[in-house]
Amino acid sequence: MTFGVFHNHKLLWLILICNVLFISWDIGYNSPSHDEALMLEMGKQIVERQPCPLCPQHTGSVFIQPIFVYLGDMAYGLNGARLVSTFFGMLLLVSVYVSTYKLYSQKVGYFAAIILMSTGTCVYLSKLATYDIVAALFLSVSYLTTILSLQDTSNNKRKHFLFLSALTLFIAGITKYTVAIFWLPFMVYIFKKNQAKQFFPYFFLPFIVMIAVYLYLAFIPALGSLSGSTSGLYRQGRLSASDIGSRIYYWLAIPYLLAIFGFYHKNVQWRKTVITWLCFSLPILLLHLLTGDSRSIEKNVIFALIFVVPAAAIGVDHMGNIFSVESRGNWVKNFFCILVLIVVWAFGLNQLRWLEHQFPNLSPVLAYMKNNGFDGMTIVLETDYGNPEVLYQYGLRERFPHAKYFSTSRYSSSDRLDIVGRQRPDFIIFDEYYSAESLLTKNKRYERLPYAPAASFSIPLPWGKQAIQIVKRR
Repeated sequence: MTFGVFHNHKLLWLILICNVLFISWDIGYNSPSHDEALMLEMGKQIVERQPCPLCPQHTGSVFIQPIFVYLGDMAYGLNGARLVSTFFGMLLLVSVYVSTYKLYSQKVGYFAAIILMSTGTCVYLSKLATYDIVAALFLSVSYLTTILSLQDTSNNKRKHFLFLSALTLFIAGITKYTVAIFWLPFMVYIFKKNQAKQFFPYFFLPFIVMIAVYLYLAFIPALGSLSGSTSGLYRQGRLSASDIGSRIYYWLAIPYLLAIFGFYHKNVQWRKTVITWLCFSLPILLLHLLTGDSRSIEKNVIFALIFVVPAAAIGVDHMGNIFSVESRGNWVKNFFCILVLIVVWAFGLNQLRWLEHQFPNLSPVLAYMKNNGFDGMTIVLETDYGNPEVLYQYGLRERFPHAKYFSTSRYSSSDRLDIVGRQRPDFIIFDEYYSAESLLTKNKRYERLPYAPAASFSIPLPWGKQAIQIVKRR
């Protein structure tokens, strides 16, 4: 293959095919994570028109990803659900490529696509059956349509692109509420770049109307569920600014380093746009740093990556100029650019391996329950936060359709003994991953009740092993 392929879109197809193969190679890397099981259970309840007690906590996202991943799960199990996210991941790759191509050149667009597909975060979210990749896609498309509105000389087309930008920005925010942090920066940027007579009727007014309708119909009725579901998790997830900064550094150091090289590109106009890209990447990072909230940092950095990556692509192009010493042969520059991209890919591969194993692999626990449980049984998950019962609902649903699952995370420590005494569950599962208390403390709480140890598991995680214990009613 020669580098003349940069003059058409064949290389983009090759990048997409390689990305799909890379993602699907190990798509069954782990048992479903907490959020995946949650999406799958909500999707089942929505499609089958069953009560959905957790839907009010995910008011926007229930309209998109849970339904799709459940349909994928029906067709091909967990792997099918994850392949749904792969589809959105491919569209995200195309969106970032087109945005970069429109602003700079096709070659830099290819660099951006390769860098994005080389990050562990993008690959991981592209095979994770959650709404993160969907929100990232709509945020990226919103910026793409903003770029197109600024470049198109046709007044009618510009109006359409502005409306599409408002629509996709709104959908991104309701798909994952964290993304709403980008709403104000987008509005300021679009207002500065467009005339007021176009901004207000075709972007601002439709955007405000969509927000008002959504608040009235969905957000305000669910406000009680939302406030109750976030406070406990926020307390558990608080870290110092230095700790959060070090975690952000781990995920974004390479893209930001490449973006710094973009500041020195020989094209002056390109250099100026690097500042814009980096400014758009900051809101999500500042949100975590200022609030001290460490939850989902490894996933939320995708919303910074979709803006940092184009700037990093300019940096790669400039590094190619440096290493080739302005050689007249294009192959020299392309060779060094490829070397840089290989280093980025190797670093992203290491990130991916960490991400794939950050949640406990419950396969041995589910296997034990399938062999020792029975239909109609009651299982209590003695945990302090989250909804881990959805993991067992999903994993044991086909074998034990009438089993019942309860989590103690919604009850105080003092009430749990009485509740378990009344429920008289057949099994109690102690999961260290979802616990603030030690498992010894949890075991002592129920030592007066008629339960005996049944099984214990040591689950490896990137930072050490976590214990899961099962006790059975005598």
